[in-house]
Amino acid sequence: MFSMSQEEYSSGPQLIGEWKVPLSCPNCTSILSLEGYAVPLKSLKAQYWHVCTHCGFERSVDDFKRDLLTV
Repeated sequence: MFSMSQEEYSSGPQLIGEWKVPLSCPNCTSILSLEGYAVPLKSLKAQYWHVCTHCGFERSVDDFKRDLLTV
């Protein structure tokens, strides 16, 4: 049976880091940042988002990859 410690259950996603990526924001002329969040549960993978600090645009990296591969 799967059990979770109180620490894992109560803590939310934690920021791994923020990096500039060479992608233009689709809404403005700014450059997107890549933000990564670690999920406390070891069974879940880290999540990453493209974020524009200028206009607030956000998208999941997984969604971006899916859009690139879908014709």
